[in-house]
Amino acid sequence: MEEDLTTDLMALQSQLEDTLVRVQANSTTLQRFQLFEKELLNLNTLVEMVEYVLTTQDF
Repeated sequence: MEEDLTTDLMALQSQLEDTLVRVQANSTTLQRFQLFEKELLNLNTLVEMVEYVLTTQDF
C-alpha cells in the first residue's frame, strides 16, 4: 500500500510540474499577445493596423 501511495505521489508531482510549465508558457503567450494588442491599439488607421498585423511575426 505504501508503494501505491508513493507511486501516486510521484505521478501527482509530475503532473504538477507539467502544469507549472504550461502555466509559465501560457503567461509568456499572454504577455506577448498583450504587447501586440497595445501596439495595435496605438495605430491610427485601418491601413496601419492591417500592415502591422501582416508584418508582425511575433503573435
